[in-house]
Amino acid sequence: MLSDPALPRRSWRRAWPAMALLILMLSGLAGCARQPASPPAPFPPEQVSAPDVRPPGGRLLAVMVENHRAARPQSGLDRADVVFEALVEGGITRFLAIYSRDDAPVIGPVRSARPYFVSLAQPFDPIYVHCGESNSGIRAIQDAGVADLDQMLYAGAFWRDHRRRKPHNLYTSTERLWRYAERLAYQRSPVRLPFTVESVPPAGEPALGVDIGYHYGERYEVRWRYDPSSGFYRRFINGAPHTDAVTGRQLVANTIYLLQTPTQLRLATTGELEVQVLGTGNAWLLRDGRLVRGTWSRTDDFAPFDLFAEDGSPMAAKPGPIWVQIIPSTRQPRFALRQVSSRGSR
Repeated sequence: MLSDPALPRRSWRRAWPAMALLILMLSGLAGCARQPASPPAPFPPEQVSAPDVRPPGGRLLAVMVENHRAARPQSGLDRADVVFEALVEGGITRFLAIYSRDDAPVIGPVRSARPYFVSLAQPFDPIYVHCGESNSGIRAIQDAGVADLDQMLYAGAFWRDHRRRKPHNLYTSTERLWRYAERLAYQRSPVRLPFTVESVPPAGEPALGVDIGYHYGERYEVRWRYDPSSGFYRRFINGAPHTDAVTGRQLVANTIYLLQTPTQLRLATTGELEVQVLGTGNAWLLRDGRLVRGTWSRTDDFAPFDLFAEDGSPMAAKPGPIWVQIIPSTRQPRFALRQVSSRGSR
């Protein structure tokens, strides 16, 4: 189990003037500070429920979690209300995990920000949690004015597990993040989970799941398969169950959105990957063992995705964990469709 050292015991108010100066001095550094390790706290039993809109910290958390092979298995993705997955440089995918409940004692490994992830976070008006950022990422954070919690400035909100190789060993927790947010006097805000939620299954066509190939130098083959006995979709990575490091349980979702977006590498300018999460494109919805085809549109960074089926009806999520797969427009998801005869059998 991953370690979680106790928070420092000192007067934050007395130390604040000095800390403010120190923060300004550290803002240009490009490293992530280390924290000592101590025995971990026990992990609570498995719990998967509908998104809670009353976070104990008064504000949602949006945490950047990496998906390099050295980062797996990750911790805490099974506790998120919503998880976005999209490509970053090097053909690696990364996650943006949204939390409303104080029940994730280990989250990570935490990695750096990208501008399109900042954009994806903005409709939630969260506390945005990361370790550093790309050049365009820092501009996006500054321009958006997000409530920012960067490990390079607030190292005490994080710790490192020295059994893993740096930089794939930086962790945090919901309890620690909300405690630091309180110290930083981040204002509480109306909580928004910007998805239409409906318990009634959609029409759509029968589908067992989907395979998604993220292949840009690294092999990232994501598979979701429906489990009728639980109503969940189970996640696989490169053919193996994608599990949580703490519980060992396989990651699951009640709802999966797949959104096709223009994606290109800006080698001549920034050298960064550009993922366009504004505009419009193809969308698919998987829930209750059914597939719904439609489109997405989004007008600005503060707006949520508008998701509509081909018949014009909302592509509503099922109560419970939501995963959003951001797919390059050059890639096509491969759906495992169930062929149902007139007698109702496969």
